[in-house]
Amino acid sequence: MSTLRAPFFDPEWPISLNYGGLGSVMGHELTHGFDDGGVQWDGIGKLSPWMTENRTIEGFNRMRKCIVDQYDGICPLPASFAPSNCVNGFQTQGENIADNGGLRAAYLAYKNLINLKGPEKRLPGDLMSQYTHDQLFFLGFANIWCTPEMNDAAINNQILIDPHSPDKFRVPATVKNFPAFQQAFNCPVDSPMSPKNHCNVWVGDNKNNNVI
Repeated sequence: MSTLRAPFFDPEWPISLNYGGLGSVMGHELTHGFDDGGVQWDGIGKLSPWMTENRTIEGFNRMRKCIVDQYDGICPLPASFAPSNCVNGFQTQGENIADNGGLRAAYLAYKNLINLKGPEKRLPGDLMSQYTHDQLFFLGFANIWCTPEMNDAAINNQILIDPHSPDKFRVPATVKNFPAFQQAFNCPVDSPMSPKNHCNVWVGDNKNNNVI
């Protein structure tokens, strides 16, 4: 029940904000069933890996390697903290897969709802009317990760022991893998938030998937 309130959810907020906030949290937790740990357990909670087809295993391993490599490249601390000045992509892969897969699941759910109910009205006021609801969706996601600034020692401790990436990097590292984010905010191709090469987490072979 603690997440049925701001900054995750408010019944007075636009649907876009709620799906970006609470929706992405729900998607995150569901995606844990399909991360590097979740794929080791079957539907009744028994330790029994269920991936058996070579094509599926190879695709999953490519996906997780991309995520590991991406987050290995996030180095928030000076070299004096080495070797723990960079995020440990292997240690954090489960949470990073869940962040990426959860956001995608929430965005797809939001779009499915809008297709059924019709588009939301633009918000009133000079400030809020400048944002589209796709932009508000991603702002809702970013809003849940607003936390006090951590000092270097705290970040270093988190890198050493925490399976989560530091909060301030979870949003940019995730949304740069989403063409829908780049379209919503008109990010130039090959800019920091729209790299030519990005990771696709639980994206199938459907050609239409390049828009999400």
